[in-house]
Amino acid sequence: MDSSTICMESKGENMRHVPRLCPRCKRVPLRTPQVMNSLSRCTRGIDDEHVYVCNPCGTDEAFEEYHTGGAGLTPMINWPIESRVNQDIIDVLQVQYDIMLTEQMEELL
Repeated sequence: MDSSTICMESKGENMRHVPRLCPRCKRVPLRTPQVMNSLSRCTRGIDDEHVYVCNPCGTDEAFEEYHTGGAGLTPMINWPIESRVNQDIIDVLQVQYDIMLTEQMEELL
């Protein structure tokens, strides 16, 4: 195990190594537990090992798939990516989410 991975234990499972940084962008730390991240759309095959990516990369993959009818996902051999194709859209969605969350918190105070 190198410094880019951490060990995690799930219920009834042996220890497994989970990347510290998103394997797609190599910039965003992955969350624990692992399921708080996005399951990459590049790992949908029956025999594929599941690979988790950060939520912004998961959103980027979703938009890539939507805009190309499923044919335009950045393949894992091209990871890490230099930039997210849909970063502008992701930024707008994040701002909207932040506004909604702030409004909900203000209602509770």
